[in-house]
Amino acid sequence: MMNNFSTFYRSFLPVFLKSAKYFYFIIFLILQIQVCSTANINNSLSNGENKTINPEHVHYAIVPGQTGLGGEHLQDVGAIHPYSNQHITFAETPLQYGPLSFMTGADFGQRYCQKLLHEKFDVLFERSDIHKIVFHASSQGTSSIVQYLRWVKESDDDRQVKWADKIGALILESAMLSGNSAIYHCVTQTFRWGSWKYGEWLGKLPYSYYWIPYVSKVKFPFYVPGGTQAINILEEVPCHMPVIIMHAEKDKVLPYQAAQVVYSKLKKNNDHVYFMKSIRNIHIDLLKRSSSVNSHLLSADVSKEIDTHLSLINRVCKNHSLPHSNNLVRESMGLESLTLEVSDDIVQHYEQFDMVEKFIHRTLGVIVIPCSMFLYAQYVKG
Repeated sequence: MMNNFSTFYRSFLPVFLKSAKYFYFIIFLILQIQVCSTANINNSLSNGENKTINPEHVHYAIVPGQTGLGGEHLQDVGAIHPYSNQHITFAETPLQYGPLSFMTGADFGQRYCQKLLHEKFDVLFERSDIHKIVFHASSQGTSSIVQYLRWVKESDDDRQVKWADKIGALILESAMLSGNSAIYHCVTQTFRWGSWKYGEWLGKLPYSYYWIPYVSKVKFPFYVPGGTQAINILEEVPCHMPVIIMHAEKDKVLPYQAAQVVYSKLKKNNDHVYFMKSIRNIHIDLLKRSSSVNSHLLSADVSKEIDTHLSLINRVCKNHSLPHSNNLVRESMGLESLTLEVSDDIVQHYEQFDMVEKFIHRTLGVIVIPCSMFLYAQYVKG
């Protein structure tokens, strides 16, 4: 019995040792591959190359301006986000209200605008197939979406807390600081009678910044000049997502300095706020290559600016794991160029205007607003 065991041991041992050698060699290779994979993952994370969210789980919500325009060109510029049409939702905007064509239900992002946003966007937050929502707003829509997102953040309901996590990014094109600054700027810059720029003359009258918005209630009967404005709540919107602000330096509808204040206030609580200045003198569609002119007629500077902005937008989206076009991302183009130094004097200038407007609203507004609404109602009935 012992002889048989000794014979088996002497014959099996070499085979076992030879097999073990290959076995340990395979284990060694597996461990090496695992170590290398872990190192690559760590390097990718350290370089900010996180896995991009599946575009199928990202939705694009567009808030147009007061005329219902703005943002529709982004469907044509597929380079910004590879979204198909079923992943895009357009919000409505209050348009004509009443028998006269110049009257509108627009209220610069206040109660009526909020009602329309809730009707369109609340259901998006409830959908389980949507993991992130990228908001793009233009002109009046920028004030509307700021107030809407503040509501999402400030709600005490646990449901709204979960909603805030779904906000992927915010793009503000031609940002509105307040309805009052928008009305005053538009009147003084665009109102003319032939060659007579009477808007400039109105702007030079005493305290015109404060009473022009109340006169404009003939056109905007639901707007409350002393009501909630974006300037009051910009620091209260969710601050975990990237915010991109685009504004033309020569915008005649919304003041460029007011857009700078929007940037300054958002930047206080959010390190991922970016500002893109446009050399064009248009109001919206700053990324559209063919608006009033064909793309081949665009100047070289404008064409270069659009390419640069598209590249930077995609770079921001890549850094935050949002869908993007790698073909447009230029690694050599840093995001440092999207920072902005805003003077405290500019911020205080608009804050003082808003403070005085609130005082006027609490005193004279109690009389002015009901009277204007009563006169408008009587006109409609008549």
